[in-house]
Amino acid sequence: MFFKFIVYLFAFQFVSAFRSLKLRGIHFEVKGKISLGGNSRKKKIVLKLRKTFRSNIKLKSAFKFKPINTISGALGLKLWIYYT
Repeated sequence: MFFKFIVYLFAFQFVSAFRSLKLRGIHFEVKGKISLGGNSRKKKIVLKLRKTFRSNIKLKSAFKFKPINTISGALGLKLWIYYT
């Protein structure tokens, strides 16, 4: 449910920022042990907005990786921002 909120936040609240900052797409990825309950398996959740082709040489990209330590294990957050 939390990630659906993030999708809504990026998709509807930052539409004007896409135009003014010349953003072409955002790729957000969370990987690791996400659940705190008894089912703490590794999961990968991907959020893509607009064009997120990694092999497109016309678009510039910015990448950020941040590891996060939690009670149940480690998470990895990756963010790609594509712009012109």
